[in-house]
Amino acid sequence: DTAPVLPLHDTSSALVGVVSNDQAALAKQVQQLNEQYQTLHSLQQQLEKEYENFKKLISGMRKIYLVDMEIEIRRGFLSKDFINYKTQISDIMKAGKKFDFKRFSRLPVPLKLYMGYHAAKLTRYNDLLDHQISKGNMGVINMLNTKYFLSGEQYERNPGALGNAWFVDTISYVADADSEMAALDSLDTATAAVADAKFRETLGNAIPKSLGDTIYETSYAPNALTYSVNSAKGGIAVFSEIYFPWGWTATVDGKETQIGRVNYTLRALRVPAGRHEIRFSFDPKSVRVTNNISIASVSVIYILCAISLLLLALPIIRKRKS
Repeated sequence: DTAPVLPLHDTSSALVGVVSNDQAALAKQVQQLNEQYQTLHSLQQQLEKEYENFKKLISGMRKIYLVDMEIEIRRGFLSKDFINYKTQISDIMKAGKKFDFKRFSRLPVPLKLYMGYHAAKLTRYNDLLDHQISKGNMGVINMLNTKYFLSGEQYERNPGALGNAWFVDTISYVADADSEMAALDSLDTATAAVADAKFRETLGNAIPKSLGDTIYETSYAPNALTYSVNSAKGGIAVFSEIYFPWGWTATVDGKETQIGRVNYTLRALRVPAGRHEIRFSFDPKSVRVTNNISIASVSVIYILCAISLLLLALPIIRKRKS
């Protein structure tokens, strides 16, 4: 009863002002969205252009080299040399300079290369080279964590490299190796994986990753790798390492777990929710048994040699005494 009553024309003008302000704010938001769209569209065009350059580069090169700056450090290799070469290579890459690849290839550093000849090359990896990499399948090349393409003095950086490990949102199971290889033709390896049906019990179903989930490599050696994982729901983690069940074991926080195979060649683990440490170790039982047998055999030989020398020396000792 005591509230003032505004005249009708004052109320109308106030409403018109509010509507005008809302329209202005809405127009500003639309303009901002248009600008963001243009930026994303430009980025998409740039990525598509880079992708086409990669395809041309792959098809035109006789040799393609993968340079992963996470360089393998073998036992006995001096860490200061590794740091010097890694810094030198990084500076060249950042500056966009050309470099002498022949000199680069002679570095005393065992680089991770995804192509090249080796007498002990695994058949499965060779299949991947013949059926996928030779065709320029970027999904497969990305899952191998291919950071750079090098040819002579030319190089290209690959923005699609998936890193040392990542979570996938989905996994599909197929009947045999041929179906698994065929599935790689169109597989988005960044978000999906394909596996042989015999690994269904080991890996189970995938869980879509949550915002903030992380997995990264914390240490590397030829026979031991560790990773730090933090995920809200857990899921299937894929590792850019070749699956080789003979001698390799995996643990999550010290508890052994089974290793699965996905994407024809890579390792995968089912990881529980929360923060964990994953460790892969190469310590085959056959090597331990062989080493123990060798040590025992050498010990027996030494003992027999000592006994033989003692038997030969006894007549001489007795003769001298007499």
